[in-house]
Amino acid sequence: MKLGIIADTHDDLEAIEKVVGELYEDPHDFELARKKLIVMHKPKIVEALAVSGAYDMVIYGYTHKAEIEKKEDKALMINPGECRGHLTRRRTVAIHDLEKDEAKIEQV
Repeated sequence: MKLGIIADTHDDLEAIEKVVGELYEDPHDFELARKKLIVMHKPKIVEALAVSGAYDMVIYGYTHKAEIEKKEDKALMINPGECRGHLTRRRTVAIHDLEKDEAKIEQV
């Protein structure tokens, strides 16, 4: 199973809700494929959550900087960047293969 992660969708929430069915408040934590995830907008406590041991994956946005980092051999921190590319001129998303536990940034 693969998880697609997009960010910078401020103007497209209605369209996204039509596709995914339901949007959640920030932050939102959940379990998927036996992995504990938390999704949030601002990165203020991302590193603390990543090293806490409470999550396998911490997904965030806000900075528009696409990056994937494993923190202290604990949680994977993922920022998909921005799918519109208006600040960085790079249109990016993140893809995480949950079975292989591999994540990558893709340009779209």
